[in-house]
Amino acid sequence: MGSALVAVAILAAIVVLFVLDPGGVIAESGFPDVRAMDRGQLAAWGFRTLGVVVAQLIIIALWLWPGYRPPRPLPSAAPQPGSMPAAAVSALEGHMIWRPTMLASIVEMCQRGTLHIEAVRTRAGFMYRLTRQGPTEFEWERTICDTLPSRPTTIDALHDGIARRWDTIGDQIGDYLQQRGLFDGNPVRVRRENDGDHAKWRLLAAALMGVGTGLWAALWLDQWWWQGVLVFLVYLGIPTPVRTGMLTPTPVGANEMGRWFGWMESMVRSEQIGARDQADPMLPYAIALGVAEPWLDATTSAPPWFGSGGAAPLQGADLDAAYQAFMHSLWWDVPGRSDDAAKGAAEGPIEEARGAGCLRGCVVRIVGIAGAGVLVVVVLFSHDVVSPRAKPCPLNSPPIPTAPQIAVAGDLFRDQCVSVRGTLVSRDADELVLEMDRGEFLQRVTVHDPSEVLGALRLGGVVTLAGWLRVEEDGTYAVEFIPDRGSDREWWRNLRENLEALF
Repeated sequence: MGSALVAVAILAAIVVLFVLDPGGVIAESGFPDVRAMDRGQLAAWGFRTLGVVVAQLIIIALWLWPGYRPPRPLPSAAPQPGSMPAAAVSALEGHMIWRPTMLASIVEMCQRGTLHIEAVRTRAGFMYRLTRQGPTEFEWERTICDTLPSRPTTIDALHDGIARRWDTIGDQIGDYLQQRGLFDGNPVRVRRENDGDHAKWRLLAAALMGVGTGLWAALWLDQWWWQGVLVFLVYLGIPTPVRTGMLTPTPVGANEMGRWFGWMESMVRSEQIGARDQADPMLPYAIALGVAEPWLDATTSAPPWFGSGGAAPLQGADLDAAYQAFMHSLWWDVPGRSDDAAKGAAEGPIEEARGAGCLRGCVVRIVGIAGAGVLVVVVLFSHDVVSPRAKPCPLNSPPIPTAPQIAVAGDLFRDQCVSVRGTLVSRDADELVLEMDRGEFLQRVTVHDPSEVLGALRLGGVVTLAGWLRVEEDGTYAVEFIPDRGSDREWWRNLRENLEALF
């Protein structure tokens, strides 16, 4: 609701701006003339008005768009362990698998006797060997077991092997949920294929709003670009109110999800203090739903399915430390984990983690956003719609103050547009000296002309121009003349000078 209210407020603000026109800058900027085909003017008005309006309509449409609404938690009796595998329960909340899904499945197989974990002490830290000792019950369990190395390995290498089959495991879990009649399709596959949550439309709205805001700010402010960047980031963070691309559960599925969500909420509200039994059959479900904090207490002892191998088997506190390092590992990303408890495990290359896939996707998105932003800036700079360089001053600017006035109150006149009318007494390559008649005295004014467009003026002629008054800290001053190139200037000159002024 908040995103839609913001969009409506922005539309109302645009109407107010056109009605009030603070400072008259909107009318002064000129209304678009389609017949004259002033591309810069048309682009400015297109982004500043139509683009901003379209951005708000996109936000409102995303808010109105029908989407997935999760079932309500049911405050009923806790579900029975074994009624559904923990990995499948993990996929109920977001219709996707995540790192705790893998740990939950491993712990569940260990409790059932399918797997056994042995910790091995090395100089780098604890390494682990996962050995299959019994039959698996589900397809994804077989897939996980097939990825397990035969030798002791680090947790990140173990996770890397599982991550190579990530999509396969997710599809197998989704197929199970569909076969159980909880969904009419594979929810994990549907979610993965529609993972954007309308992110592309939200990105388009953010880009239009950022550029439009920058152009509005450019009417009143010299430092206009950061306003657009700030608004772009704000709009990029506006979430859709509900997830889309997710299957609605069947009545049976809604009831099953409500029971598990109700148990999850009861665990969140639980005030039980102290460690819980690591052999508790609810431990895999707590890991799967992200509420395993009571089981992750640092004082817990290793369960029977966690042992030790190697020439010097671990005993007592060492075995407990190896178990805690395994459960609290960064690679499982379990809520409530402890870095201190995990530091005993050996670590491998960071790039072996599945997180690199997410990193790759994030980098691709960032590069795409940056590329689109650069393209928009290049177009705007080329048509001189916005320009970081100084703008030409109008001839009706106030006359330049006298030298004593500048010496006394230079800060008041610094970087202001002033007009100069005087006789040209000297000229260099990029500098002119005009002599103004002040009645009782003559005032000499230095005019900087870096563009050298005034080079054709003859000495002794009367010159009238306007420019920016630059006042130095020591009281010296000069006028910087910026020529008005008009709209017929080559686009590449505009681009080059704007980029030079920006950097």
